[in-house]
Amino acid sequence: FVKDTDYTAKLKELSKLEEKKIESAKNVQYIKDTIQNKIEELETLKRQQNDEEKGARQVNKYLQQYFGHNYLSMTSKNDGGGCFEIERNGAKAYNLSEGEKNLISFCYFMAKLEEPNTVNASPIIWIDDPISSLDENHIFYLYSLIVQEILEKDKYEQLFISTHSIIFLK
Repeated sequence: FVKDTDYTAKLKELSKLEEKKIESAKNVQYIKDTIQNKIEELETLKRQQNDEEKGARQVNKYLQQYFGHNYLSMTSKNDGGGCFEIERNGAKAYNLSEGEKNLISFCYFMAKLEEPNTVNASPIIWIDDPISSLDENHIFYLYSLIVQEILEKDKYEQLFISTHSIIFLK
């Protein structure tokens, strides 16, 4: 039987196949590890792309550059859930006025227009009464922000602005 079936040659062939199986399993594991690393890199890049801290810095830039609010700022909690805190003079802000809430909200909206999934999309923008609860100085600054960051950049398909203020309209 050993001679008829060439048993020793079959054992050698089986041994070689077992070695190939082990080598193939190592290759498969290497490929799986490579794929997992690429997925982790992709997730890291996606997180960087939607970095909340970057958005908070953009909001702070608008608050300071256009409205002169060096005492108000937004900070990201960096928990991945998009949570922010508003600070006044470096401490957590409580009892924000309606005007402050509107300014921060509008600056956040403007920062969202700078996100990678929006910046090249030519969105239709509808701004509903952006100057509600603002004094005349802030109305002028808000107008400047809209002109410089939306109109002059011309990165929108359509822009609608509704208002009840004759001052803002003029």
